[in-house]
Amino acid sequence: MKNEERRAQEIFAELVNEFTDKKIVGFHSGNVRPKLKFEKSTREFGSCQRIYVGNDRYEFKVSINTYALQNEECVRNTLAHELVHTCDGCFNHGKQFKRVGYWVKRKMGIDVNTYGTAEEALKSGLRDHQINSAKYIVGCPTCNQRWYKQRMCKVVEYPQFFSCAKCRTPLVRVK
Repeated sequence: MKNEERRAQEIFAELVNEFTDKKIVGFHSGNVRPKLKFEKSTREFGSCQRIYVGNDRYEFKVSINTYALQNEECVRNTLAHELVHTCDGCFNHGKQFKRVGYWVKRKMGIDVNTYGTAEEALKSGLRDHQINSAKYIVGCPTCNQRWYKQRMCKVVEYPQFFSCAKCRTPLVRVK
């Protein structure tokens, strides 16, 4: 895994330089910590943490899921998405985030969206990990759609009160 982590760190440095060179709106490379953090999350490809450092200044710590490292395109898209969060006014997925994401797509050819696709989850191995590590599984008896949960929640505890979005059949707890 060390080679993948090293390559992800290189891609991250390239993207920071590219964001600076292309003058992406509101991006300040000095605010981004240069070291990537690697995490094993079951729900997300990456994250961006805003840290207050005083005098109305923030630094950003970018993390990437180790499961995303298996696919270089996924690494590039995820890191670009997290770098957009470091731009002024883009810490959420609002209008400014989408505006800057559009700029990144036009100038750099990287599709920055606000969600990971099922195809990306399968390529990265994240979906396999979600399935294997799920403590609870809730499913639809009609269309066989499954939801994999790590924690007890209302859907797991009372599945009969919820219905499948596809076919409107009441859910059942599988595991």
